[in-house]
Amino acid sequence: MTNNKFYNETASLSVYIANLAEYNNSNLIGGWVSLPIEENDWKDFLKTIGNPEEIAIHDYEDNSGIEGVEIGEYMSLKELNELGERMEIIDTCDVDALNALYEALGYFGDALDCLESEDYTFYGNMTMEEVAREYIEECYEIPEGLENYIDYKAVARDMRYD
Repeated sequence: MTNNKFYNETASLSVYIANLAEYNNSNLIGGWVSLPIEENDWKDFLKTIGNPEEIAIHDYEDNSGIEGVEIGEYMSLKELNELGERMEIIDTCDVDALNALYEALGYFGDALDCLESEDYTFYGNMTMEEVAREYIEECYEIPEGLENYIDYKAVARDMRYD
């Protein structure tokens, strides 16, 4: 890692930005930037790599322990800063919760949105069948005598698909 004022090795998210024109001419000119970065610092950083018209993200370093962070090769500064700001917030949140949401939802952005909205419930060490039973008992009033006819295993299977 290079030692520069735009890079902090303990930052949640850092990216390697390359001058795309130079890269296409077989010259690797670029540097590491920790996110989020102020606009003035961004302009200063770009000067250090030749004020390129186009940049590309060639690598990234995620120190957050979060699964599924998605960095595109041509993300804009706005997108990068937004992601960096959101990841700073996550440092104070439960990373295990975010990873579980990512595993359940399959997309980092959705998991992050869900975590930030606090619109989720974890059921600890319960089986899906136990979750289905609890859900039905909380949401529906089952007439006496019919409760034994509910197929909680099938309800649990259907809940897994959702």
